[in-house]
Amino acid sequence: MSKKVTKTVRLDFKPVQVTLEVNNNIPTEQLLRLAEEAVIQQIKQKRTGYSYSVEEEASLSLNEARPGLLVRRKDTGEIAVIYDIKPRNKYPIGIVMKGIKRLKVMPIALEKVNEEELIEKAVFGRQHILNEDADDWYEGHTGYLKNQKEFIPVVITKRTKSKMDVYPLTIHTDKNVTFYTLKPNNYPLLKDHREE
Repeated sequence: MSKKVTKTVRLDFKPVQVTLEVNNNIPTEQLLRLAEEAVIQQIKQKRTGYSYSVEEEASLSLNEARPGLLVRRKDTGEIAVIYDIKPRNKYPIGIVMKGIKRLKVMPIALEKVNEEELIEKAVFGRQHILNEDADDWYEGHTGYLKNQKEFIPVVITKRTKSKMDVYPLTIHTDKNVTFYTLKPNNYPLLKDHREE
């Protein structure tokens, strides 16, 4: 009896064009349904129009990716934090790793992390910053947000001259997570380490 394993198959579709004969006043939704069916038939018959790759284990999907999510790089096993997502880019996910190494990757290069205790290991602070702005925080930095008496592990996802967005670190992929918008007078609430 063969053992069940998890595999992720990625299909990258090239632009597909189909020609349909339809009535002039066909609703757009119906036209799209007919086009989708024609594309499926074309792919079944010719097996062209896409390239593929097969990965062992379950990969992260673009729909599951969200700022603050802990992930593991499949190639190195390294723990990383998602700080940027741009679905239309060739490499849509921005991750940061220990040593403030930033990298843009495809979702298939990442897998989800299920261990809650790894959140603390993903707070890298502002390590190895050697420039004059060593007191500043930038996109991709991880640290703690002091909120009353607790320290919340966070990642900086966006920074402008007047504000900074920070997301809590998590292992959960739900999209309804609160993020914090900090004004410059709140920046001192960000800490590299937990403080007593």
